[in-house]
Amino acid sequence: MKRNSLNKNLVWYASYGSNLSRERFLCYIRGGRPPGAERTYAGCRDQSLPLDAQKIVINRKLYFAKNSTTWQNRGVAFIKDNLDHKEKTLGRMYLITEEQFKDVIKQEIGQEENIEVDLKRIARKGEEVFKSEAWYGKILYLYEEDKIPVFTFTYENEIEKKESPSPCYLRTIFKGIRETYPFMSQKELFDYFLAVPEIKNAYNKNRLKELFGEK
Repeated sequence: MKRNSLNKNLVWYASYGSNLSRERFLCYIRGGRPPGAERTYAGCRDQSLPLDAQKIVINRKLYFAKNSTTWQNRGVAFIKDNLDHKEKTLGRMYLITEEQFKDVIKQEIGQEENIEVDLKRIARKGEEVFKSEAWYGKILYLYEEDKIPVFTFTYENEIEKKESPSPCYLRTIFKGIRETYPFMSQKELFDYFLAVPEIKNAYNKNRLKELFGEK
């Protein structure tokens, strides 16, 4: 399938938090409440399923911060906005329309009105804060895949006060990584999680095994 010839308005949305889980992400597309969350999503105006999904390694540092009412008032995932090839944040990107991408952001930041951003301009600039102080109010252009731009979003600058994620949130991320990277060993998975200080400070390897149902 020549995806770029089907629709000139396609984008890749690169997720690195709970949207690694397809089940969780589809609540943004079709509406619903994901397992373990305390919020129901309205879904996109266009509820068509993603045309494709692929793994992606994002060269930005992963961290957890804020207190999300959706996830038991604990921290959620963000990435630093500066490119750093030493950092390897595991992600999953979904091929969706520009409209769907904007609707996903709209739901992420809890905004009523539609998001108005020029993604072509952001691709040229590399980044743009479209809503100051919104949790995910900064869009980052990562690169191009199959001639289609790859975008993600994060906070406008690094949040100083970090916060560990809830068990439900962490379990959702784990599920998404298991789906996306099925050949990763348990050691590789646990090393990945425990390299993040906000996880290491709240969970040890035995707790992760229990949490993820790993033997």
